[in-house]
Amino acid sequence: MGVASYYICLVLIGPKVKDLARLEAECTSYLQRALPPILTTWDIDEWRSRSSVELITSTKVGKLQKQFAANEKYLGEFKGMDKPTGNVVVDNSGGINETLGFFSTRARFQAGSADISLRLVRRGGGWKFQKFYLRTDVPEPE
Repeated sequence: MGVASYYICLVLIGPKVKDLARLEAECTSYLQRALPPILTTWDIDEWRSRSSVELITSTKVGKLQKQFAANEKYLGEFKGMDKPTGNVVVDNSGGINETLGFFSTRARFQAGSADISLRLVRRGGGWKFQKFYLRTDVPEPE
């Protein structure tokens, strides 16, 4: 790549890379604040207040309540979590520009750990969960 091409790439792409890096830091910070209240209380309302309309409407509340009760019972007290890692992209499909975050973290509990994977969407200047997956290595007792 020639010097002129490199310069054009920096001018056209550079600011977007900086914006994405800022959004990734913003999303990481959001998750560090948003996840502990859910993982501490397993309260559906805590989860709902941080979830997108799509996630709320696609979730069967009764099933989620059972899962949260099982998490509380078998995982025990929340002890902490790793710093969330991931990336932010701008999705242009469907003619709508949506800023999405794909992040994961590992949470520690009294009885073991759980891996959490999330997809977030940025709307109205804030982040909301669009997908929320929790996989634990703690087996349920028989």
